Amino acid sequence: MITMELPEIITTIIAAISIFSVVYSAIVMKKAGVSVFLLQIQTPISIVKRFLRLGGGRQRFLVGRSNLLPDAIFQKLVAAGYQWDYFAYNDDGEQVSMRKLYRDRQVHVRTFDDGTIRMHDEFNYEIEPVKHIQVALVPASKVEIAAVIAALEATPEIDSKEYDTPIAYAMQRISGKDLPTG
Repeated sequence: MITMELPEIITTIIAAISIFSVVYSAIVMKKAGVSVFLLQIQTPISIVKRFLRLGGGRQRFLVGRSNLLPDAIFQKLVAAGYQWDYFAYNDDGEQVSMRKLYRDRQVHVRTFDDGTIRMHDEFNYEIEPVKHIQVALVPASKVEIAAVIAALEATPEIDSKEYDTPIAYAMQRISGKDLPTG
């Protein structure tokens, strides 16, 4: 009879999750591209979500659509000052998850397998972990949205129903939230 102690069981479970993640990512690599494949297999939350087959829809704040492949999106967002977001929860159909840091906040960009782009502004989880979890997401600044739309050669598409009020996006304060561009 084979007996295993708790540390061995945990190690075996982690190994199984990692193998599952690599195999799953390899299957979708043709769509996503090599860079995104390598980043996805290292994302802990993505590994657990895939293993447990968790789904939760998508967060609010649709900003546009792009026809670029995930690898190209990744390269263009890196050039625009974004970095891969390793510890973000993965929305359904998400292919790229990147963030740009400023002060104690971050702008989070997500792109999906149907070409949609979603963006929001939130507290940076390294600096303000409690606020990151507890404070509601807010729309990204108009300047940052425009920069991402241009970088990803995308078509703008703002769904006003996703904002708290139909005029919330139009009335958004720009001065305190806009990031410097360029």
